[in-house]
Amino acid sequence: MNNRDIDRFFEEQGLQGTIEKIVRPPNEMWHFRAAGLPILIQTQENANRMRIVAFIAEAAELQGGELLQMLQANYHTTLDARYAVTDDGHIVAAFLHPLAELSADQFADGLIQVFNCAVSFGTDYTAGSLIFGERHSQVTNGSTGRRLVRSIADLAKCIQR
Repeated sequence: MNNRDIDRFFEEQGLQGTIEKIVRPPNEMWHFRAAGLPILIQTQENANRMRIVAFIAEAAELQGGELLQMLQANYHTTLDARYAVTDDGHIVAAFLHPLAELSADQFADGLIQVFNCAVSFGTDYTAGSLIFGERHSQVTNGSTGRRLVRSIADLAKCIQR
């Protein structure tokens, strides 16, 4: 993929009017809100990198044991997404990938996984239904009251217009 492909992806989903694009060379960014969560896509074509990030909470607000649960989820339940802490202290769900090698399906999967990690933070800590290891019996898929999404069409319904 490249930046034009990302623009085209949002156009094909009928979302071009709901996604704010910001160009600050060498970066290009797309910003929107889904289920109240700010989501940012950032690319740097010259470095062949991209990331999708959903901002979840302030790291200072973590309750006892949540950091350990985040790290365990990164191993068992987040699939290709990861929980992380930014330099300025935000808890985020993130998906990082080389941009040129990224397919449209992988991009869609990354969006879905990041959204699901964000909405399940604090309960299930999951990117979706596929889980590695012992935690499968603990995941309830959606005990936060926010629904996990399974497709880009489901995610599009969550985007504030």
